[in-house]
Amino acid sequence: MTKEKILESLENLPDKFELDDFLEELYLIEKIEKAREQSKNGQVYTHAEMQKRIKSWSH
Repeated sequence: MTKEKILESLENLPDKFELDDFLEELYLIEKIEKAREQSKNGQVYTHAEMQKRIKSWSH
C-alpha cells in the first residue's frame, strides 16, 4: 500500500469518523490489491477447481 492510497482514502472520509472504520477500509484496500496481484500472476483457481476443493471440505 502506498501513502498516496492511504491519503486518498482519508480524504474520502467525513470530518468525524471511527478509527476502526478507517482501519477496516485500509485492510480491505490491501486485500483487494493483493488479490489483483495474485490474479495478474495467475495465482487463481478455476471454478471447477474450487468446486473440488469445497467438496473435499465436507468429507
